[in-house]
Amino acid sequence: MTRFWTGLVLAAACLLGAAGAPAHAVGDGLSDFSHRSWTVRDGAPPDVWTLGGGREGVLWLGTGMGLYRFDGLRFERYRPGDPSLPALNINALLVDDDRSLWLGLFDGGIVQLREGRVVRYGADRGLPGGRVLRLVRASGALWAAAGKGLARFDGRRWSRVGEAQGYPEPGAEYLFRDRQGTLWVSSGERLYRLAAGAERFEYTGVSTGRAAVMTQDGQDRLWLADGRGGVRPLGLPGSWRAWASLPETAPAPGPVRADDLAAAPFSPSVVSSRDGSPVSLVKQMLFASDGGLWVTVNGRGVFRTDAADTARLPAGEQLDWTRGRWFTVADGLGSSITVPLLESDDGEIWVGTNVGVSSLRQHRIQRVTRLEDAASTGFSVQPDGSGVLLSSSSASWRVDPPGGAVRENGVDPRPLSRRSATQAVRATDGSLWLWDNEALWRSPPGGRWERWNLPLPASLRVAAESMAADPTGGLWLSLHDVGVFHATRAGVERVKEAELDGVPPGALAVDADGAVWFGHDGVLTGIDDRGRRQRFGPEQGLRAGRILTVTNTRHGLIVAGENGVALGREGRFSTITLDRDPAFGRVSGVVESFDGDLWLNGARGLVRLAAAEVPSLFVETARPLSYQLLDAADGLPGIARQASATPTAVRDARGRLWFVTNLGVVWLDPSRTPRNSREVGVDVQALMAGGQSYPAAQGQELPEGTNALTLRYAARVLSRADQVRYRFRLTGVDADWRDAGTQREATYANLGPGAYRFEVLASNPDGLWSRQPTVLSFRIAPMLHQHPAFRWAVALALIVAVWGGYRLRVRSLQARLRQRLADRHRERERIARDLHDTLLQGFQGLLLGLDASVRRVADAALRHKMERDLTRAESLLAEGRDRVGQLRQRIDDEDAADRDDDHDDDRDGSGDDSGVDGLVDRLRRAGQDLIRAPGQFRMSVSGAPRTLPASVEDELMLIAREGLVNADRHARATEVTLALDYRADAVILSVRDNGIGLPPDWESRQARGLRYGMCGMRERARLMNADFSVHGVPGAGTELVLHVADPRHVGWRGRWRQARTPVSP
Repeated sequence: MTRFWTGLVLAAACLLGAAGAPAHAVGDGLSDFSHRSWTVRDGAPPDVWTLGGGREGVLWLGTGMGLYRFDGLRFERYRPGDPSLPALNINALLVDDDRSLWLGLFDGGIVQLREGRVVRYGADRGLPGGRVLRLVRASGALWAAAGKGLARFDGRRWSRVGEAQGYPEPGAEYLFRDRQGTLWVSSGERLYRLAAGAERFEYTGVSTGRAAVMTQDGQDRLWLADGRGGVRPLGLPGSWRAWASLPETAPAPGPVRADDLAAAPFSPSVVSSRDGSPVSLVKQMLFASDGGLWVTVNGRGVFRTDAADTARLPAGEQLDWTRGRWFTVADGLGSSITVPLLESDDGEIWVGTNVGVSSLRQHRIQRVTRLEDAASTGFSVQPDGSGVLLSSSSASWRVDPPGGAVRENGVDPRPLSRRSATQAVRATDGSLWLWDNEALWRSPPGGRWERWNLPLPASLRVAAESMAADPTGGLWLSLHDVGVFHATRAGVERVKEAELDGVPPGALAVDADGAVWFGHDGVLTGIDDRGRRQRFGPEQGLRAGRILTVTNTRHGLIVAGENGVALGREGRFSTITLDRDPAFGRVSGVVESFDGDLWLNGARGLVRLAAAEVPSLFVETARPLSYQLLDAADGLPGIARQASATPTAVRDARGRLWFVTNLGVVWLDPSRTPRNSREVGVDVQALMAGGQSYPAAQGQELPEGTNALTLRYAARVLSRADQVRYRFRLTGVDADWRDAGTQREATYANLGPGAYRFEVLASNPDGLWSRQPTVLSFRIAPMLHQHPAFRWAVALALIVAVWGGYRLRVRSLQARLRQRLADRHRERERIARDLHDTLLQGFQGLLLGLDASVRRVADAALRHKMERDLTRAESLLAEGRDRVGQLRQRIDDEDAADRDDDHDDDRDGSGDDSGVDGLVDRLRRAGQDLIRAPGQFRMSVSGAPRTLPASVEDELMLIAREGLVNADRHARATEVTLALDYRADAVILSVRDNGIGLPPDWESRQARGLRYGMCGMRERARLMNADFSVHGVPGAGTELVLHVADPRHVGWRGRWRQARTPVSP
């Protein structure tokens, strides 16, 4: 069809749009279908002329603006690599078996897109000229209907099909392959067929008009729509030869000229003002999976008729346009200019228009009509016979759709009584109970209404919170802010508030055992048939908030409220709160289907929990919630009614489920509402970092310095893509799965270099989670300072620096120590000189004088005593000379050790007294010399004697000498004991006497510096880092103890402390 035909059809469409709805059309549109429209305002492209795909969550749109991809939420223009698409206006689109795309262009030519590569075919590769109208794969080849001929592609090049192949026509307008593999071709005047496996076309004998289109119904009958015979079935393929005898005249009221279109009844064709031939306004036909026929009519919108209507239509008889329903701009269609039709794999119908794309999906929920006038006051619903009983403040109804079937316009309720009732309950004995805000009424089966008086003021008007029948035919009634009443054959009794914890309940229910349950604000109270009470609250896991309904199921007791839904078993409750998932908040109705599924009526819609998953959903809090959600897209008006605690969900005897919303009453048959059991896959579409988008290819490497990125993903779901939920995690970053809700992007920051693994899971629109995640592995390249080799080099340099710093520190300490030792040596030399030149020389002269004097003493006894004292004095003088000599010898030894940097002064420097036994012998001689009384001194040695450093032995010797002198001079002791204990890691020296002990004020005198001997011993002990202690009690003796750690057993911390200890000269 040339541009002339296009202009003619558009003109007719404008006139049809101005004509308004025809008189015989059904005016309510497709009320049992939900629809959505995406226009240019929503990012959709205009001029959608062809659709393709619909499988695996992708819809391809061939438009006047190019090729677009739609994933259910986002439109993206397809931009392949070099070379780019050579033309923008696309007329035909085919998604091939290998997922490559074939595009037929308005300006002529065909383009193949495969894995981002573009291959163009034109006249130079055998393709006939003219715009390409249709692409079909059949009989092992690809076929194209072009303005100047029919073409076949053998995998390498195109060839024109001509008279030699049984097709003598100069052009082709439409191609169709039926389920038997037969290829049908309309040339615009005649219809041809190529059977599967055949090599030549056959003329069917059927003449067609311009712009003919074809489809096939569920009975395998071929349908044809053209300007000559309208829309009609041609019969089964085996009877195709009889089609030649079908009338070719236009059906009544016949095609009309475009100038008269506005005043005429609807006709699917228009007469060309150019040559008078009829032109069809039908652009596409489609038999959906449910058997219904969908037709797009240019300028009118979308038409649908049921399978029953098309099945009754005999071959050759035109479709009756009055037996279907229209979906037009007035019903929400984006535009009346409609062309392509497509059914996605989940049964949703997609329609392309000149302003975007629309979708239609049949409701799964049926609405009870003509109750809208009572919706403002609300309803209560109770099972009644095979149907339900509805009651409101204006009337009551019995509703029971015959045979479970529903007419197109819904179910008409049958009034039961004009008596107003805010609550109604059918008792187990068949009686009907009503509450009308003033009194309680009961109607026994076949009897008259009886009024039951409650112990309340006659003028009181009060609404009922809830009612429930007990197993004996009685009734429990909860009145708002009044209390609870129990009606039995004996009369009406008011329940004491004490039994209800003093709080009037809202929700009320009776289980199969006769126990009645009262729901308060967060507290559930139960009273069994023996009067025993149970109470449950947050301490028992019940965190549903204000309780709206209580239901007994095979899974346990279900308690639903404003904050969540709880399952109670064995005295404990597990709650799914609205914080975990908003679909479980403000649930006012819970009902169990025959198969054990739980249905919740809440603020987000109807929630279906599969019976097999109910226990785990309430217990395993880390598990993702799997549920089916039905909402407005499924035909649910409004949300669950919240005004009272009346149950808003019940099941009738046939298994149908009934729900009350704030806009009316609906029902569904769960056996005819299957849950989508197909798991959906997820595609990670892109990695975005640093303002750049990278392909989501396995092993993708991101540039160095990348520390933040966004991963974009989408489930392969086209219909209800906004109900798909996601979970993801990034190994090495996320400890567990993160719930993303319906968000389709994951963003991470503060990432370092290395390999990462991104995993994402999705649930299908009915809440079934996929078991295996989609995985994308990628890598972030390290910067120079992030390379392992660089880090090792830095670590090595740091170690070297630390070691160098340590060595410098040690050398500094050694230099300071040498300087101190040098100062000490000089001081020792000075002391040695002074001792020799003054004290020792003077003392020697004094002894010589005393010796001369002693010789002149006449008293022999006195002379003997004085000679003995002189001998001791000479001994002391000799020891003094030895000490001076030892002092100089030690200076020489330390100078030699100082020249050897790593040599420790571990050798004894005491001259003749060196050796293992030197210290013991010296201590013993000192004790014998200093303790003058015979038998007064004792010495004990324990452990294995060993050589100690000379400085340590000298200090030990001096401290022991001072202790012995104190014991001899001040203690008045009769026994002095010196003990030397060699232990594995220390040497302990003690001097103990049995004298008069220490005076009470000895510590204060020592603090004032009056006891120089004691101070000297402490200072010497401090120089050795030894522990020195003195113990004494008046009249009980004194003991001094010196604990010296062996330097060879001191750890590195002790050595470091000793090295840092100041050295005193």
